[in-house]
Amino acid sequence: MKERRTHRIRPAAIVLLAAATLTAAGCGRGHARGKDAQALSVTVSTATRGSVINYASLDGQVQPLQQSTLSSNVQGPVAAVYVNEGARVHRGDLLAKIDDAVLRTQLAQAEAQLAQARAKYAGSTLQNPLQEQTSNAAVLNAQQSLLQAKNSLVAAHASNDVAQSTFQSDRQLFAQGYLSRTDLDKARSAAVSAEQQLNSAESSLRQAQENLASARKGTLQIDVQKANTQADRANMESMAAQVDFYRAQIRQTSIVAPFDGYVTARKVDPGTLAVPGTVLLTVSQLDQVWVDVPVPSSDLAYVRQGTPVQFMPILAPAEVYHAVITDVNRTPTQGTLSYRARIRLANDGARLRGGELVRVRLMAAAARGVVVVPRAAVFRGEAGDQVFIVRSEQAAKEGGGAPALKARIVPVKVGVENDELAAVTSPAVSPGTRVIVSRPDALQDGSRVAVAGAAGE
Repeated sequence: MKERRTHRIRPAAIVLLAAATLTAAGCGRGHARGKDAQALSVTVSTATRGSVINYASLDGQVQPLQQSTLSSNVQGPVAAVYVNEGARVHRGDLLAKIDDAVLRTQLAQAEAQLAQARAKYAGSTLQNPLQEQTSNAAVLNAQQSLLQAKNSLVAAHASNDVAQSTFQSDRQLFAQGYLSRTDLDKARSAAVSAEQQLNSAESSLRQAQENLASARKGTLQIDVQKANTQADRANMESMAAQVDFYRAQIRQTSIVAPFDGYVTARKVDPGTLAVPGTVLLTVSQLDQVWVDVPVPSSDLAYVRQGTPVQFMPILAPAEVYHAVITDVNRTPTQGTLSYRARIRLANDGARLRGGELVRVRLMAAAARGVVVVPRAAVFRGEAGDQVFIVRSEQAAKEGGGAPALKARIVPVKVGVENDELAAVTSPAVSPGTRVIVSRPDALQDGSRVAVAGAAGE
């Protein structure tokens, strides 16, 4: 912390100084009066051992931890607004309502269409097993009929071959007179009948083959029916999505708080036609806030995560808040050469308001246990930083005399400094050394001085 001491001239010294002045006046020595006139009035302070802390002062602005601008996603007149600016709200609270009458009508239509689509899909689903069973049974029957036709054809071929061979043999026997005509006619009749049966078996085979082909075509209807069922299902799902869409639209007509906070803006009143994008309300979370601090590149070296700071609202400088830097963006803000540092802190009772300006103070440098002088005592000379000190010197004349106060210039090395104090290093300056704080322009090294007072009196 800064240390500062006030030095006062002791009463005994004042008495001696007054006595010396009266004696000089009584003697009427003009030479003495001339020397007294040459003493320059100065103000002094005393060097001390203490601490010097240099603080950087930056401007910042309070920002809500979260801020949400609530807008309309649907079109319709605003039916009601339930909050005003400044209202405290909690997550899920209903803040405003948009008229949803049109949307509810559209929802009813979509729900009716969905019911029809579900019924059609259910019927189609029930038909599929029956269609598949019927088609498969028809194919199986046709295959069995074809097998029987093939067997009948084989038997007909055998019977026909026997009948034709017998008839030819009987014709030869009849020509040789070994067989009667009656027997020959019987053989002829049997051959004709066998040929007819063969033709019938061949016709039955062709019919069985056609029936099998037709039955197999019927199985293709199974795939068609399944495709129709899939189409019915897709239509049902489309209707269900339409219903969900209208329900979502209706939910969006209720404007609710996204988090705990305060209503910081109300943009509409009942009756306003809201269209998608219309800003309705703004909700800000102020239980915790950010303090955004632009940091010039020259101050970035001592601003880092965890750096302790204190800040005061510009309009209420008596309120002092203590916190630490939460994070520092190492990329400069676009269009500037400053870097944004952020402070996050609890804001009980929302004492800090969004957008409020604050003055942030943080330690840039510190020196402890050093020799400290007032900053006004240090000046820049040709040899660098210097200070005037006050020394008591014996008059070099016959008979001696009272010690004279003279100003001496001594070089110093300045360390940490602020607007009030400076840490200095010099063999000629130690705790207790009197340094000149306020001086006339005519003051030079070796000038006689008269101490008018100590700084701070």
